[in-house]
This record gives sequence, C-alpha cells and structure tokens, in this order.
Amino acid sequence: MCVRLVQANGMDLSLFQFDYRQTWAVFFLNADQVIYGRYGCRADVQNQRKATDEDQNVSIEGLRKAMEGALALHADYPADKAVLAGKRGPAPRFARPELYPALSRFGPRLRPDGKGCMHCHQVYKAERQEFKDAKLPLPPRLTAPYPMPDVLGLVLDRKERAKVASVTPDSSAARDGFLAGDELRTLAGQPLLSIADVQWVLQNAEEPGRLKAEVLRDGKQLQLTLSVPEGWRQAK
Repeated sequence: MCVRLVQANGMDLSLFQFDYRQTWAVFFLNADQVIYGRYGCRADVQNQRKATDEDQNVSIEGLRKAMEGALALHADYPADKAVLAGKRGPAPRFARPELYPALSRFGPRLRPDGKGCMHCHQVYKAERQEFKDAKLPLPPRLTAPYPMPDVLGLVLDRKERAKVASVTPDSSAARDGFLAGDELRTLAGQPLLSIADVQWVLQNAEEPGRLKAEVLRDGKQLQLTLSVPEGWRQAK
C-alpha cells in the first residue's frame, strides 16, 4: 500500500526520522511500523552545493531496486526483526512537530480552509532553534546532518541500492580497502536498500569510530571496516 503524506502536521517524529530539509523521502514500513529502509537524497541539500540536476542522487531504477530489497526483507519478517531495530532512531525531543515551541502556531491537522500546512524543513529549523534559545552550540548532527557517503570517499551509484561507483583517492574508504564495484550489503549490521540507508547509519555513527561492512565483490562476500574520523562531517 502506498501512502503519501503532504504535510508535517501531526507527524510521528519517533517513526519518521530523516533529513527534514528534503522535499521528498520514502519510507518502507510494515504494519508493525518496523522500518525496512529509506529512499531519497539530494546532493544540493546534503553537500551544501548547487546541483545542476536536483534529482541526481535518485532514480527510478534505484527506487525499484530499493523496493525489491524491502520486499525481500518483508518475506523474512519477523525473523529479521532484531536486525532491523537499528532503522529506528533515538527518542525525539518532541513527539510531534507542533509541540516544538517554535511551531506552536500549527495544529496537528490542516485547518478546514486548507491553511496551516507545516513543511518538513520547519522541523529542522525548530530543532536548531531549541539549541539557539538555550544558548548551546549546535551539534554536528544539525550543522551537517545526513552527510553523503561521498564525504568518506564512497561515491555510490544512484541506479543501484548501495553499489560503489568510485572511491576517492586518499579517503577513509580508500584507506579501508573499498573498491569501485563493491556492493554494500550491510553497514553497522543494518541491511542497505539505498544511499539514504547509508546516510542513516552515518548520521547516527559515533566519531571517531569504525563501522563494520559486509561487501559483495566479484561474487565473494567480504568483511571490511569503514573508518569514521573525528570531524569527518565537515571534511571537504
């Protein structure tokens, strides 16, 4: 069943956690609200640069393969339930967007006249405002949220699930032995359906740290480790 949500009013922030600066995102969920994966990312948003093609990190081919992967995970459910636990994040500051003081003017639903629509990017701004009002420094997860794996040297193919198109020389990924053509099956124990799934793992990674990765290379299963250095989100 496909469900489209066109406003953030009343959104369950314990369930729908993603880069709220985006204009479009996909969640693969089952009836138990277990998340199989996410889809959708944009380079101009993620890397703070102007993109010539705003959809350069998504494709119909990539979405189709992510959907096929979600169906495969669903076929194994609930046996794989424990593996999918990492797809849910920590408890949010507020359960719903309109509970943020900065968004209190909004209600949980649209008004009868159709006005009062809350946008996802306003949730991101409201979270930042909480730190500003408390005169606290913004944490990296808010100054550089959901960074692309490119930052660590992994450039992924947008038409595949999580396949390495190229590896940046002298990057963390290059030093850790990743190669173009590698298919990332899991990262930090989480199955990967898309670039967005890789971003989710990176968003919640400790730094410095090391993330275990299961990789398929030339038909052989390999175990690699991706290094996450201190301050990696701000790396150029």
